Amino acid sequence: MSSDETPLPLAAGTRVVDDRDAWVGVAHVRLGEGDDAERVWASLEARAAELEASADRVDYFATSLPELLLFSIDTAERRADDARRLRESAAHGRRLSAAMGEGARA
Repeated sequence: MSSDETPLPLAAGTRVVDDRDAWVGVAHVRLGEGDDAERVWASLEARAAELEASADRVDYFATSLPELLLFSIDTAERRADDARRLRESAAHGRRLSAAMGEGARA
């Protein structure tokens, strides 16, 4: 690739933020990229707020065989648990950011 070409993105498309993104934030912290880490922590909290504000939804896919009827239920309890995990991940990440920042100043 020549220097005037724009690199292609690695991701095939957009995706929903989940608790695995906390590891991206940890990587930013370890690399000393505090602003990027803060964006990750903020995105975790924003997704938690979206989950808390969303309504129950039931999606299902039925095949031609009744015994293979599959249900995916999006319940308030599951969303609340997901939101709690996302907020905990963001809080833990911010504590890590603060600890790494103090260690860098020492």
